[in-house]
Amino acid sequence: KTEAQIAALHRGAVNRRRRIILHHDAALDRFKPSMKMEEVVENTYAFSKDPKSQIDTVMLDVGGGAVPWPSKHMSQISGLQDWFSKGNDFLPAVVKAGHERGLEIFFSYRINGIANLSPEPLKRKRPSWLLDWREDPEPPHDPRIPWDHSNWQTGKKGKWGGDAALWNYAIPEVQALQIEAIRELVSGHEIEGIQLDFVRHAPYLPVGRQWEYRDRLTEFLSSVRAMIREVEMEKGRAILLGVKVASSVSGCHFDGIDIERWVGDGLVDIVAVGARSLEVDLGGFKDIIGHKKVKLYPSHDRHHGSDGYSYPPLRYHRAVMANFWRQKPDGVMLFNFGGGRIDGRAGKKDDSLGFTEFGQLATLRGKEMTYVIQRRAGGHPWEFGHPEDGKFQPWSFANSNLLAVLPAKLGQHGKGLTYLKLDIGELGPKAKLRVLFSDPGSTGDTIPVGSTYYRYGNSNYRVRPLAKSVVNRIESRLNNIRLGQAEVRDDGWLEWSVDVKFLAVGENLLSFRVQGLEAGHTESISIECLEIDVE
Repeated sequence: KTEAQIAALHRGAVNRRRRIILHHDAALDRFKPSMKMEEVVENTYAFSKDPKSQIDTVMLDVGGGAVPWPSKHMSQISGLQDWFSKGNDFLPAVVKAGHERGLEIFFSYRINGIANLSPEPLKRKRPSWLLDWREDPEPPHDPRIPWDHSNWQTGKKGKWGGDAALWNYAIPEVQALQIEAIRELVSGHEIEGIQLDFVRHAPYLPVGRQWEYRDRLTEFLSSVRAMIREVEMEKGRAILLGVKVASSVSGCHFDGIDIERWVGDGLVDIVAVGARSLEVDLGGFKDIIGHKKVKLYPSHDRHHGSDGYSYPPLRYHRAVMANFWRQKPDGVMLFNFGGGRIDGRAGKKDDSLGFTEFGQLATLRGKEMTYVIQRRAGGHPWEFGHPEDGKFQPWSFANSNLLAVLPAKLGQHGKGLTYLKLDIGELGPKAKLRVLFSDPGSTGDTIPVGSTYYRYGNSNYRVRPLAKSVVNRIESRLNNIRLGQAEVRDDGWLEWSVDVKFLAVGENLLSFRVQGLEAGHTESISIECLEIDVE
């Protein structure tokens, strides 16, 4: 085909319908030659058995550390080297099975993959190609993890000891290595495209100088784009290039991603925004994209959640999706939402119902939802810590929820007064506002403490409950309408029944203040969590 014909095919491919993109971590690194291939593909695409599924595209996560294909350039996953050396492979069969189920198939390649037990052999061989965390002036949050690569041989590693070994993309040799690895993926498999995941795991440029080195990362992406165009001509069909980046434009800059140039220079076809983020700045990315032929997909991660919201009930995810769709994206992306693993192991939760709802606002409408204000950090304690544990370390913006407003001390906007904004995508006939406060200075009788756990999924931490005398002094307003007296729940949350007429679709402004306390006490009280149930 001619270049013009390929360009036309490429434009058509960009415009395919993608209601839900399942960024599918199907545990490809768990493959064993003893597995039956028909069971592998059935397990991988377990979600596709439901005719109501709204998943149009699957991005198979192929990692980026030790890789699950017979690579001539990258370290291969443990236990498969001999099997691969005999000409065996399993990814082509997985891709073919996806096509047979009517799915568009991408690979998602982590720009910086990790090895759970120790750095891959190639990283041990090329330590000068890795980021040196000692350049970061602040110590890391978790002393179990040697963030520099000075003591690989000690054997005293944390659970995720290999996290230390991250490629430095400011080095030309790293770029050349990765381009050849990506070439293997796109030329050796009949996929519709590849996503470069700049979220799992950051950083990828020298810490504290990421924006300074942004042109290096742009050069890398430009080279990948040029290589893929060559493969398109060789194969005579379209191969799309997507990127997964931080939840906001400023967050991209923090991480060294010049998203304006990436879009403006035509380097990408698809931009996925966010990861664990419950809130994404789609407006900022839309301003950059304008009328360019680039598709935009907000992404939500069930597993590495905003602090306190790892594996919450389905109603929480519905609210995130409703807020996404209210901003008019081209579709939505789900990560770590199950759907099937190659080894057949079940996920922590059954997400099959969400796969039939998340793909359009019409199928979300009328369902129970819980809207929340996200908290900083989260994921796992080993990753970013919790806001109150003093270990929060922003070496990257991606995954950090760095600008999330909770926890929020009272008194940020006047004496004892704090304002908070909450987005609501859909309304229902009934609503309840629920808030969890913490007061380290409380004295005397306090409200219940027995179940003031507020986190889903991750390690649970207690808050210091409010004094009973303080509860009656809390004034709450919703869109400047004063609410009545809160009910104190048995789990330590305060709850207000809310007339839905007080709520707006879109942004809602809430305020809280406590009056009549001694100087300084009010400012010690914090709002830890805020949720609104819409029935």
